Amino acid sequence: MVTNNGGIRWLKQYFPNHRVHMGRYYESQPWHMDTTLLVLRPGLVMINPERPPLEPGQAELFKKNDWEVIIGPRTVLPKKRPLTYCSLWLNTNILVLDTKTVCVEASDIPVQDLLDSKGYNVIPVPFYEVSPFGGGLHCATSDVYRESDFEDYFPRQISGF
Repeated sequence: MVTNNGGIRWLKQYFPNHRVHMGRYYESQPWHMDTTLLVLRPGLVMINPERPPLEPGQAELFKKNDWEVIIGPRTVLPKKRPLTYCSLWLNTNILVLDTKTVCVEASDIPVQDLLDSKGYNVIPVPFYEVSPFGGGLHCATSDVYRESDFEDYFPRQISGF
C-alpha cells in the first residue's frame, strides 16, 4: 500500500542513523502491520498465519538474529464486526506494555493462552465493540514516551534486506 512507502521515507528522513527494514506482504486491501507482524519483545515475534512475507530475507533476518517466531492463533470471531473495516485479525492486534505484560482482547482466549505460555502477564480487555471506531488495542493507542535503553534488535544483518 502506498502509505507504507510514505512512512518508510519519513522514518529514514527523520531517523537517518537507524536501519529501516521493509516487510512486504500480499494483501489486496489496506491493512495494518500490527495484525501481521507483532514484535512482542526483543527475540520474540508473532506472525499472522494467513499473511506470509513475500521476501524470504525477512525470515532469514529473524533466524540469523536468534528470534523465536510464533504463529498467531485464529480469531474466535465467526465474522467481521458490524460496520467495521477491520479484519478478523484484531486478535493479534494487542498492546504490549513491556517485555512481560500485554493487553489482549478479553474474549480471545487462544491468544491469551499462547502469550501466557510465553511467560506474559496477560491483561484481558473487552475491546471488540470498539473496533468499528478505531481498530484493535494497538491501533487505538499511541506510544508517547517509553522508558528503555536503545537496543539493536538485528545486529547480524543479511545482504539485501
